[in-house]
Amino acid sequence: MFSFAARNLGKERVRLAISVGGVAFAVMLIVLLRGLYVAYETKVSDVVERVPAELWVVQRGTADFFHSYSLVPESTGDQVAALPGVAAVHPYLARQVGFSLRDEQTLLYLVGFDPADPVSGPPEVVSGTDRVAPDGIVVDEVFAANHDVGLGDTLTLNGFDLEVAGVSRGGDMVMYQYAYVTTPTARNVLSMPDQNNALLVQLAPGTDPESVAERISSLSSQLRVRDTDAMVAVNQRVITDSFLPVISVLLVIGFVVGVAVIGLTIYSAVLEKRREYGVVKALGARSWQLTAVVAIQALLAAAGGYLVGVGLAVAGRQAAERWVPAFVADIVPGDLVRVAAATVAMAVIAAVIPLARIARIDSAEVFRA
Repeated sequence: MFSFAARNLGKERVRLAISVGGVAFAVMLIVLLRGLYVAYETKVSDVVERVPAELWVVQRGTADFFHSYSLVPESTGDQVAALPGVAAVHPYLARQVGFSLRDEQTLLYLVGFDPADPVSGPPEVVSGTDRVAPDGIVVDEVFAANHDVGLGDTLTLNGFDLEVAGVSRGGDMVMYQYAYVTTPTARNVLSMPDQNNALLVQLAPGTDPESVAERISSLSSQLRVRDTDAMVAVNQRVITDSFLPVISVLLVIGFVVGVAVIGLTIYSAVLEKRREYGVVKALGARSWQLTAVVAIQALLAAAGGYLVGVGLAVAGRQAAERWVPAFVADIVPGDLVRVAAATVAMAVIAAVIPLARIARIDSAEVFRA
């Protein structure tokens, strides 16, 4: 049955190429969309996870740092630092800043940090330095590429001229990118002389985080304490609530396209080869055997499309990253396995389409003139 199905499918090479190509583009769409979602979900979590602090102290009612605003008095940091089990407390200042660059409006998510103890500093510097002076700034490589900004260039944020001293990696959030200045500079640019957006709390070894969190919460009813996992969860919700529904719709569309392409290819092949199927049936083949032939053809077309599609997805990702610096897609093995299962499901569903025609094939048709 396998050899018969393969020969039957391969006789019309143009049709087979169209079928494999259609499935390949559907698979490429699914792989890239899933990779895009995984990449940005990872980006959001990395922003929090790479900060070496066990607890985040924010203003009560703060949902996340993308949709809400948190203010914590600077004096609270001294109170938290005096609590048992607290090893260090670092101010966290971070806010979007809109400014004009070459007569165009753009955004940066400005973060203040201490170059001597860069707890909230840039994750990885790819050129220049993160030992910035009070009038220096580190920008993300995607921002630098998008706006043709390089080392030594000057950005004016809220009236303050800042010279680009470094270019970092890992701070791209699609709509805007992270940039880093010293904490005193951030206070001036953001007009926050005695306020922080959060406090980053590092604990002494062996300290119970929950007990420290309770002590911090008791300082003021306006404080909310979250550990790293909780901060990751609330910030990832930005992606899952807004990005995931759109991605899900596009994934369904890609799946339907794959089913339609395979189904139409196999259905047309059955129509054109019905006399051959009639001969096979006249020679004693049962309906389930003919059904198996159709299923094998669908699976072969799907398998070819899957292999080509994965290759196109990898090549497409590399090309897109060159053309659009903000584009990123993480293609992980687990997702490739899930896409392979989805491709098999495409073939199974597509094989159902011509089954009615197979069932109605009359073996006597072969003897008609």
